Amino acid sequence: MSEGAAAETANVVDRFVGEHHHDDRIDVDTEISSVEATRLLWRCLKLLGCAKLLFAAKFALQVGTLCFQLLTPWIAKIVIDNVILQEPIGATDVPYPPFMQPIIAFLDGMTPLEIMFALAMGYLAGLILIGMRAGELNVGLFGSSLTGQDETAAAENKISGSYSESSGLWGLLEYAVGVRLSQRLANELRTRLFQRLTRLPMAVLAEKRTGDSLYRVLYDTASIPWAALDPTLTLGTAILTGAANMYLIAYSYEATAPQLVWLAWAVLPLVFAVTFPASNLMRRINQTKRSAGSATTNAMEETVASIDAVQSLGGMRAEADKFANRSLESYFRERVAFVVGLLLFIGAAAAVVGIGLWVVIIVTDGIIEGRMTPGDFGVLFGMFFGIVFVPIEIGSFWLNLQTKLAPARRIFFFIDYESDDDHTGTALARITQGVDIEHVAYVYPDGRTALADVSLAMRLGETIAIVG
Repeated sequence: MSEGAAAETANVVDRFVGEHHHDDRIDVDTEISSVEATRLLWRCLKLLGCAKLLFAAKFALQVGTLCFQLLTPWIAKIVIDNVILQEPIGATDVPYPPFMQPIIAFLDGMTPLEIMFALAMGYLAGLILIGMRAGELNVGLFGSSLTGQDETAAAENKISGSYSESSGLWGLLEYAVGVRLSQRLANELRTRLFQRLTRLPMAVLAEKRTGDSLYRVLYDTASIPWAALDPTLTLGTAILTGAANMYLIAYSYEATAPQLVWLAWAVLPLVFAVTFPASNLMRRINQTKRSAGSATTNAMEETVASIDAVQSLGGMRAEADKFANRSLESYFRERVAFVVGLLLFIGAAAAVVGIGLWVVIIVTDGIIEGRMTPGDFGVLFGMFFGIVFVPIEIGSFWLNLQTKLAPARRIFFFIDYESDDDHTGTALARITQGVDIEHVAYVYPDGRTALADVSLAMRLGETIAIVG
């Protein structure tokens, strides 16, 4: 390859996945190492301290949903084996788990029609309490037609978003608690960030764009609640689900399908092999995406702030073109982030589908050989994918986390930045005569001299004009 072609290829790669700062003047060191990513994650988790009760309630409701989920495949087994095939209860070598024993004892001795009627009544009560298990009550980035695909359009829906794997009365309660929890975390962080931004030193305010501050307060903060909730609620529930299903497979199918557990966990290294090497790439892409969004907000703020001058001098067309170019760049960065995430998802999904086909072969062989019944097919698939869900969740959690660490770094950068409130001094008494300044000098943090050897006497009642 010639030097010109190599340079052109490098420019194309840099255009898509390189580091770009756009309007950033102060926050320019944007690369996030794995160590810093872990530190940012810990700071996000500490935000949960401001909503302990809401977090505990949400977690308890999710665990309750998990308990309902564990019943579903075993009820399906009863319908297939004891209602459709009309086999007597307990005729197979596969034992039911302990939590099913009261239900089995209640159904034992009934006819297939009576069993179906009893299960139908149970399903009716479950429909009111936990709703349909076929669908999720979910409002997320891709879960609502009212949500845009770019960060600015999705921000407020993220803050007021929640999810529940059940619906009915239980799901509505869990959803409402989740919304309040997300809003509490976002409002806490927005308040802290806004307070720090309003107390930045004058030298920093002179260099910092107002649009960038707006973007950080309004849009970057929207992703942080999920940076705290995904590692705890989502990942924690996934691990509990996997542990429960591993126990059930070991309890009921250890003799007939022992390979299903290690086969399910084989998904974890496959998912990590696809997602972990892309961590730094995802952080850089999402940082660049948000930098482009801030530049667009800057262009809008500057135009609106000086609208009279722009219109009177005939510069509206130039300002409109500038805003259009910034918007195109911002949407381009959104598409790059979406495409890269989609490619990684397809790679991880291919690994899961391959192992899922292997499970189909194992279970169907067991049914053909007579070691299992057709009802075991639904049970094993439900529990297998309950276990597979854990390594998938761990792998996707780490990848999704990278998209939230970029805004977390942007927020904590200015929360940690020097502030006028950080400096302590001596409290002055009430001024009764005047103020004398003698030989005062001041140098900005970047080395520029603002004042040098200034002396001034100011008395009460005088009007003093300072020109500079």
